[in-house]
Amino acid sequence: MLDRPRPFDVVTETLLTDLDRAQVHRALAVLSDLQRESIMLTYLQGYSNRQAAERLGITPGTHRARVRDGLARLRVVLSTSR
Repeated sequence: MLDRPRPFDVVTETLLTDLDRAQVHRALAVLSDLQRESIMLTYLQGYSNRQAAERLGITPGTHRARVRDGLARLRVVLSTSR
């Protein structure tokens, strides 16, 4: 069976997804370790606010603040890198 070339749209979509992923990883690197850990638990690993706070040994309010501040910083970094 011969390999068929993939349609242009599939190749383009894959490339754009990879570029977006790399950009987000670079943006995550500017966060504090505490912000990054909270965001990753919530958005990448699917923990609820309460579950993430328990795992980190902090109050849910502290966890929410870390996520809020980290997301605000991500917005700034990602908006200036485009």
